[in-house]
Amino acid sequence: KNRKISKTLSGANKDNCYKVCLKTNKISTAGQDRLAGVYDMDSGAHKEFKAEFLIYAAALSPSAKKIAYQYNEANDIALANVDDSDH
Repeated sequence: KNRKISKTLSGANKDNCYKVCLKTNKISTAGQDRLAGVYDMDSGAHKEFKAEFLIYAAALSPSAKKIAYQYNEANDIALANVDDSDH
């Protein structure tokens, strides 16, 4: 089958993404560049959440108001509010 790309989102990650998660109108990414990203599918805007180590996994809560992501090499998990301006 031929599939069409409906939208391209960019800017949060500068390197490979290992995992994406889609909830409501938000997409989270887990990146090799030590960044977790959250994209708003409607506006295309994004937020970045920094980690101490490359991020193998990230996920959004069912409401997409929180993101959980691997924070460091010890596999500690960071939990952040997606809508907070200070992260």
